[in-house]
Amino acid sequence: MLWPVLLGGLRAEEAASLAATHAWQGAHAFTLWLPGWLGGLAAGVLLLHAAACGPSPWRGGGAPFILRPAMRWVLALTLLLTSSLHQWSLAHSSGIDLTPADALAPLALLVLILNELSARAAPRDREHDQLVMLGLAVCGVLLFLLTAGLAPPEDADLPNWARRVTAEALAPAPLLALIAGAGIALGWRRGSHGLVWGAAWPLFAAILTWHAGAGIAELNWLAGVAYVALLLGGWACWRRHTPAGLWALALVHSVVVQLPPVHAALVRAQLMPALVLLTLYASSLLLIVIVAPGLLGARLRRFAAWGFLGGVAHCCGFHAANALQLLSGLAAAGVLAAAGWRARDWVVALPLMIPSCVVVLRWGPENRAWLAVWAAFALLGATLALGRHRLKTRIGQP
Repeated sequence: MLWPVLLGGLRAEEAASLAATHAWQGAHAFTLWLPGWLGGLAAGVLLLHAAACGPSPWRGGGAPFILRPAMRWVLALTLLLTSSLHQWSLAHSSGIDLTPADALAPLALLVLILNELSARAAPRDREHDQLVMLGLAVCGVLLFLLTAGLAPPEDADLPNWARRVTAEALAPAPLLALIAGAGIALGWRRGSHGLVWGAAWPLFAAILTWHAGAGIAELNWLAGVAYVALLLGGWACWRRHTPAGLWALALVHSVVVQLPPVHAALVRAQLMPALVLLTLYASSLLLIVIVAPGLLGARLRRFAAWGFLGGVAHCCGFHAANALQLLSGLAAAGVLAAAGWRARDWVVALPLMIPSCVVVLRWGPENRAWLAVWAAFALLGATLALGRHRLKTRIGQP
């Protein structure tokens, strides 16, 4: 309560000095306003700690409400809200340019304190806690977007440390990261999985807004997708959920392809990023088939085989020399053969026909009549293999 008196005295002294000498030689108003703002936020942190770890505010049910501990919490929250508004008005009267993002810290403290008080009054479900964290994340992103389009204040007298504090400590991104940390700590202490998992939303918002530009398109979407892939992959490994792991793998490959150096190299090489992404994803799926054959279904294995062959044909078949085409065809044939053999699925190895035909047509004999002879022998061998398989099936031999 003494801070407005001290700041008001400073403003009176500044006005008297300007009237006498037309120059102010004292400290900048922001350097005296900022400790009061930080002190109010520190008081809010102490209230949050008391709400989570202190005595129950709902005890003393037989006494009048004005004598209960809940009444003291009403007064404390009222003082926190009014002091924040008063500090905001003092900043405006002192010529300090605040932005909408500066309201994120007191707003988050009030929401978290009220959520903890409500949780101690009655058990909460995990969906409610997740919605609280999601709401804070959305508010942080919206306040950042409202602030990012504003021009920074041009004040040459503002100290560098004050600029650094406002730009790096009180910006939306670090505050959202602190909110995520507070959510994890509170949820861990209370045993609320909703708060712990809900902290992923403010952390996602912090990654999106960290040193981002103005506008939705200028957010760090690539880093956000990488964060989602990491989170989804960790959850898939924990729960042993194969579809979630495959989605995480696809997101990782999309991030790699969209990296600015990689994307520029693909454009210079006249390669389509979508087909390169298909090649990387299909090759990863075939590697999974070779290592763990029973992990993927038949449709996914066959999709990976044809996608891998098409991607290799695009990347190496049409934009490379003859030697590289031969090597890429042999490598693709080896991968497809290994995957088909490990999965015991001949359809996976069926795309081998295409590179085999290309190799035969390009490097085969000049007399094309020999191709018909080779095809006849291949058909005969396939017929014999099929007949042997049917004979074993009828007799019942292993």
